[in-house]
Amino acid sequence: MLQEITEEFIKGRALTIGIGTTLQLQLGEKSREFKTTGVLAGLIANEYLIIRIPAIPGILSRLGEGSSVIVRYMYAGNVYGFLSTILTCARKPALILFITYPTSVESMNLRKAKRLQCLFPTVLKLRNNDDYKALMLDISMEGCRIYIEYAAGASPEVEIDQKVDLTFQITGLAEVQTIEGKIQNLKKDGRLAEMGIVFCSEDEAILNNVKLYIDSFSSLEFLPAVKTPIEGV
Repeated sequence: MLQEITEEFIKGRALTIGIGTTLQLQLGEKSREFKTTGVLAGLIANEYLIIRIPAIPGILSRLGEGSSVIVRYMYAGNVYGFLSTILTCARKPALILFITYPTSVESMNLRKAKRLQCLFPTVLKLRNNDDYKALMLDISMEGCRIYIEYAAGASPEVEIDQKVDLTFQITGLAEVQTIEGKIQNLKKDGRLAEMGIVFCSEDEAILNNVKLYIDSFSSLEFLPAVKTPIEGV
């Protein structure tokens, strides 16, 4: 039931969001900003959103009525963001925040975002079930670059456009990520191989974890995109 509700996105509006969506909230002024996450618990279109947030130390002082809040979330490879105002908050049975419904939403396609250097231990698995230990050198929402060092005579049988599976560990996350990709470019030199891989999977959970690592939000004052008015506002 919860899954069905989560997938029942608001249609015909610029605010493409579903119950259970994870949100990032930026509270306070820029020099004293306070970031936390929340979960959308409900909404009344054109009136307000209801967000459940963690009761962490210091947060209550930033939840005053009339205070501004920037809300960001991800859907289908895009980051959406909007400016809102705190209406009120309830402390029981959980910390619940009520904010104004946005008059406009801004978006940014993360698949065009820059690559971020990394050093993630990775396993490359081929369709014949051979697997190779690798090191991921950089990552973006579109794909990644990996490096393999193999023993003499054990060169992986790979070619351009070949599909592979990548299993890797993102720093700071306990769960292992596995995603399907396609080899876009390939360079071999002796016992070394370097591959550029494009992600094929549309797994929102994995792409969201990649997005969290890239932390695009930290380099954005606000989402630099064309504003789209909400219907009926």
